[in-house]
Parts: sequence; structure tokens; C-alpha cells
Amino acid sequence: SPLLTDSDEELVAQSLKVLGDIFDSSSEDQMIALTASTNPRVAFFAAQALGRIKSEKAIPALLKQIEKNADQDLYIRHAAVLALSRIGSSATNLANSTFACS
Repeated sequence: SPLLTDSDEELVAQSLKVLGDIFDSSSEDQMIALTASTNPRVAFFAAQALGRIKSEKAIPALLKQIEKNADQDLYIRHAAVLALSRIGSSATNLANSTFACS
């Protein structure tokens, strides 16, 4: 979606929110990339949208988002963990194997 590359980060965040709310997975790759945004609202809504569309492809990015966040922003942690729980058992299995090795 062209809105996900807009220079106005609040527009990007709100676009992610709407895409998640309507379960639109057409911009899945862009959403995944936006989990690494330095803008907390963009990162939050990217994780939230990916959970709503149950993107198994996003699991590594969500795990990286949790690790990078290091419990600093509770909202981002919540969004990423909730996204993984919505994605389901594939995410749980990967998360367990990833963090068990740490």
C-alpha cells in the first residue's frame, strides 16, 4: 500500500491499524518491515496488524521486535506477544525454541 511509505508516520500508523482491522494481508511484506520502525506507534500497529492477519511469515520479525525492545516499551511488547498468540502454535513453537537457546 502506498500509504505505508508515506512520509507522515502517523498516517502510516493509522493505515496499519485499518489494514489490521479489516484483515487485509495484501501489504504483509511492508507490515513486516515496519515492525523495525523507530517510531513506536508504527512498530506497535505493524505488530498488531500482523497478528490480526495471522502472518506466520512475520514470526521472525516479531521475535526480533521483542528482543530489540528488551521490555523498554510495554505497549510494543504487548503488541508483539499478542500478535504471536494470534498467529498460533507455529509462533509458540518457534518462540520456545528461539528463547530456549538464549
